[in-house]
Amino acid sequence: MSKPRKPAKPPPAPEPAPRPPQPGRGAGGKFIKGNKLGKGGSPYASQALKLKTELLRASTPAAMRKIVKRLIDTATDGEGDDWRFAVKQYLDRMLGNTAQGVYLSDQHGEAVDPPSLDEAVSVLMRHNLGHLVPPARRAHAKTPEGQP
Repeated sequence: MSKPRKPAKPPPAPEPAPRPPQPGRGAGGKFIKGNKLGKGGSPYASQALKLKTELLRASTPAAMRKIVKRLIDTATDGEGDDWRFAVKQYLDRMLGNTAQGVYLSDQHGEAVDPPSLDEAVSVLMRHNLGHLVPPARRAHAKTPEGQP
């Protein structure tokens, strides 16, 4: 009696074709100096990290329990703005942040509808940012009269 044969391994997947270089990007797709969209992180990021590190070093489980108890007490027994703030903080921490609404308005404060995808593509094309638009979408973009 012979042993059952193991199924043959599938051939390895072919390597993806290298992507052509894109404007404003260097090796590996990283933004290069002068790219308008790759301005880098916040200049205060390292300072904020240092402060957060110090806060965590100084914190203790007992202090955290005391703060959370006060937050819950204020949320359940407080009044006015303190109560609203405490409830929001408590619920955000327990249930996750709520979705934030966005109100779009023109320069006069009048409400405007959000742009359609085609309108957004047209704006990018108008501002010479067409390289950010996928080629298939770029072919259908509407350009204003008088522009290529």
